[in-house]
Amino acid sequence: MDAVRAEGADYVYAIGHMGMNESERPYTYADIISHTEGIDVFLDGHSHDTDQIVMKNKAGKEVPRSAVGTKMSSIG
Repeated sequence: MDAVRAEGADYVYAIGHMGMNESERPYTYADIISHTEGIDVFLDGHSHDTDQIVMKNKAGKEVPRSAVGTKMSSIG
């Protein structure tokens, strides 16, 4: 994230296949967002849900997480 910002990126969109289930911990979208700084939006697909949430990152900044559903049912 630091490298792309240094190259001039205004926004950082992270795309992951992390999910939200307890069995995926410590690799859920919530773990990633809450332990990092610099992500502006997180697009996620592993859980196949369509939840749209906002949570705080390590620095306390709000980061939207957009879930993209399953089988092309939604686009994040």
